[in-house]
Amino acid sequence: MKVENEGLRRILSRYAEQAEATKSKEAKEAQKKRESAEAEAEAEADEVVVSDRARELQRAHQRLDEIAAARKAKVETIRKDLETGTYKVSGDMVARKLLRPS
Repeated sequence: MKVENEGLRRILSRYAEQAEATKSKEAKEAQKKRESAEAEAEAEADEVVVSDRARELQRAHQRLDEIAAARKAKVETIRKDLETGTYKVSGDMVARKLLRPS
């Protein structure tokens, strides 16, 4: 004679299913945490901090580039005027520049 306890088997089966579902859920949560931590680490690694001194130097370089470009344009204008013979300088301006204190 074989005695079967169908009720006990169903309870154990449901318990096993719940345990498997819990393990699966915990595994998914752990994976999400790992991915989140990796994304955070990547975001932190990409951060750049520029000091005030570096910003100041950058502005100075930009200003020097602007001055150099303006000077180059002025020299080019004078060069063209010299080539065409239209460059005129007043004697007063030359004298003022020569006598101007440095």
